[in-house]
Amino acid sequence: MNSKRVFLIAFLIFVATHTWYSLKKCHELPWPPVFIGAGLTFGMLSIFSVVSEELADTMAIGFVLAALVKQGFTGECSHDCSSPTASTATPNLPPGYTQVPGSTPVPT
Repeated sequence: MNSKRVFLIAFLIFVATHTWYSLKKCHELPWPPVFIGAGLTFGMLSIFSVVSEELADTMAIGFVLAALVKQGFTGECSHDCSSPTASTATPNLPPGYTQVPGSTPVPT
């Protein structure tokens, strides 16, 4: 089978899986950056197929299987952009301590 056809089918299966999961379990529309990342991934795989077509095809199938397993068994609906992440959250420091981002807490 042609590699471009494998990548297209794999991308469509990934998009369909993610869309179904978002609509069915999260009750919301899919988050667009996931599709952009998938497009970039399959684009890089098509460039990599110049070196090894069989390996690129196998990796594309592996990404689709990983998406099916992740969305089917361990997926979660938590991509809320308004909640602070670990890198932007303010740590709970004892009174009298301050912290500059990227450093350890120091007494003031």
